[in-house]
Amino acid sequence: MRTVQRLCKELKREELGLLWDCLLEELSCLLPDMNVEGVADATTEPIIYHPMTIKPPLDTCMKNENDMPTKLAVTVIGETQRRDDFVQLGRLLSLLNVILEFQNGNKVSDYKPLFILAEQLVKILMSPLWTRIPWEDSIPLLVSETHRLLLGLVHNHARVGGASIGPLAISNVASQWALLFQRKNDSLFTLIRGLIDQDACVIYPFSPYIVSALDNFIEESPGDVLALLISYFEKLERNPLFLHNMGGNTSNICSFVLQIIENATIKIKSGKFYEGNLSPVNNLASQPALVWGALKCYPYIFSSEEKSSIVWDYLLAITEALITETDNIKDHSRKMWECMIGAALTSHSKLLKACIPKLSQHLNDYLTFARHFKLSSHVLCAVSDFLDMIFGKSTEVLNNGDKEYHTELKIDKALDALMIFAHNLGMKDKKLRLSTLRILSHYEPFPIPEAKSMERPEKKRKVEGGKSCDDLSNSYSKVIQQLFAIEASPLSLGTSRQITVIISKIQMDLSSGKIPDSYKTLLLHGLIGILYNRFGLLWDSAMECLAALLEGHGDLVWSDFMDHLEISQSLLLALPGHGVNLESDGFVISKDLDSKFRYFLNEDSESTTVGTVVSLLIRTAQKVPRLAEARSRQLIPLFLTFLGYSNQDRASVEIYDESQCKGKEKRDILKEWLILIKEMRNPRSFFRGHFLKEILTNRLLEQSDPDIQLKVLECLLNWKDGFLLSYEEHLKNLISLKTAREEVTTWSLSKESQQIEECHRDELIPIIIRILISKVKKIKGGSSRKVDMCFFPSEKHSVLTLHCLQIHLLCM
Repeated sequence: MRTVQRLCKELKREELGLLWDCLLEELSCLLPDMNVEGVADATTEPIIYHPMTIKPPLDTCMKNENDMPTKLAVTVIGETQRRDDFVQLGRLLSLLNVILEFQNGNKVSDYKPLFILAEQLVKILMSPLWTRIPWEDSIPLLVSETHRLLLGLVHNHARVGGASIGPLAISNVASQWALLFQRKNDSLFTLIRGLIDQDACVIYPFSPYIVSALDNFIEESPGDVLALLISYFEKLERNPLFLHNMGGNTSNICSFVLQIIENATIKIKSGKFYEGNLSPVNNLASQPALVWGALKCYPYIFSSEEKSSIVWDYLLAITEALITETDNIKDHSRKMWECMIGAALTSHSKLLKACIPKLSQHLNDYLTFARHFKLSSHVLCAVSDFLDMIFGKSTEVLNNGDKEYHTELKIDKALDALMIFAHNLGMKDKKLRLSTLRILSHYEPFPIPEAKSMERPEKKRKVEGGKSCDDLSNSYSKVIQQLFAIEASPLSLGTSRQITVIISKIQMDLSSGKIPDSYKTLLLHGLIGILYNRFGLLWDSAMECLAALLEGHGDLVWSDFMDHLEISQSLLLALPGHGVNLESDGFVISKDLDSKFRYFLNEDSESTTVGTVVSLLIRTAQKVPRLAEARSRQLIPLFLTFLGYSNQDRASVEIYDESQCKGKEKRDILKEWLILIKEMRNPRSFFRGHFLKEILTNRLLEQSDPDIQLKVLECLLNWKDGFLLSYEEHLKNLISLKTAREEVTTWSLSKESQQIEECHRDELIPIIIRILISKVKKIKGGSSRKVDMCFFPSEKHSVLTLHCLQIHLLCM
């Protein structure tokens, strides 16, 4: 294999003629009926393939056994020799496929012998002789390599290029390969999966055979079949013509999907979510992955509106069960069932998509689903898709200032919706944020306050009726439109500039009073949601806008800001949570279907880590120090929690959870907390200010990180204690690694030097000792040089300790 790959890399296509000759000559010995003349001739004229009619029924192709090659079967004597020949044939095909797949067929000069070879192989594998022998026991390599050859031909003919004449060649031979879809084996699913991965125009000739094959195997391998059907429908969804003309028999699929959903509904109504009985289908209906797969395929299999009632019954049953049994359902199970509701809503809306008036009758029902399951991205995404079907895309609605709104979407309902959904915009899940904005965009927008929406007359353009063109577009707030534009934009250097401009526009509107009060809480959540976008170029502008919102409207939005900070910090300090474990509950049906279900269930785009978000929120609070100082009753307890102090253990500095501040990320957040406390200039008015000062002095000042020590010192200086202010530069020099040795040498702490006032010695010397202890511990590598202040209660002992630390520091 590697030799062939190296030859393909080093030789041009014309130079591989000898290799082609040798391969095809060996193949001709095993397949005498194959004509290999002129195979390696690079100047061969292009092959013109004549169109053939696709024959969907599988049993109509190749019924005449006389057309099948029997020479090999007749001449080969003995089962062992027959097996060896086919093993050898499989190995030769492996080498051939390496060349075929290299650079999308760039080394193939003529595809005609390969199509002939493919036809011969299909006839052999479907001959009566070999249909009586299990493939898995006789020729697995030949079967898999034959399928690989077909996929290589299909892939290389997806477009015109080189020796390929494009999809026309594949459409001409699709019917000749149809027999392979009749026989189930592991490699067949690989073949179908490979075909589905191709472009829609290449899949189309094989649609009847793919669908009929999957229909034949639905009961034997329901998980594999549903997974392939989902991929198939997703691939062709953008080509409605293909979906409506996919051909093939689907009676077994239709029956199976109906039974799965109906029996699942019965089980839910009976309160048996998972238990099954002796009936195979009823047992399968207990498996959420299979029910989810059936719901995903349902709108593509059935086009009748009458069939929508089956999905609707399932929706009502599962919703009632979740509401009535809410206390008995675990969080991870609830998420799974909400995922099922989202799939069912999507299936129902797609079934009624062709009949908008009938679909619009369910508007109140869909909005009710959204309110009941407001934290489910799957449900909200399905509801937003439903609203787009009825009223058009969100962006179109947002730009339509003269739109007449439905009763359920009027401005009074919009206020209720903001109270329900606004918090979603500050969540980590980007899909949840986008779905929420899409839903809110369909509600009637709030007008800009009249005094702020006035424009200079000369800038207004008159239209009929004396109205300004700008009146319709500028008289309503565009906050939701702007937040949607930010979240929907792809993250890149180019778009970051556009997003920054939008955020700046929001900040200008905020400063000029053009944002209604009803939108300000929503804006707070939306700006925090921007911080969850893992793209640092957006964070500074978002924090500036968020700080402006806090500065100007702190009374309205501060409590929500603190809720976000508290929740984010709690998530940071908590142990990692566990996702939905389907295997532990016996949910694994098919690796493909299970993986699709897992992805759908736990789908989440890359987002900023929770530690980074905590840091960004604290940095935002640093920009409004006066507001933060006035809210110290909320901030200081949160800082103490971060340091590991529980509500019951805040009487002693020494009692705390030592594991809380370990790790680089948490040390960085500690620095941000210290900067915030430093910016709050009046610490004597802090809530629990005395206890905070003890922590800074007796615990945090001993940190080995000089940067943390320096920030702690700056916080302590805010208390304006004379014994610190007079020696600020000396203490900073002791903290710095660059100046510590020199400072120890030049700053004399003895009484005779009189460099320290007598009244300051009792408070200052313990501070110096704590600073130097961290230096010695860091240099010597830990606790071997640890000095405990409790052993030196008197000034004499403290000075002795100080001299010892100075000597250690100078010697090292």
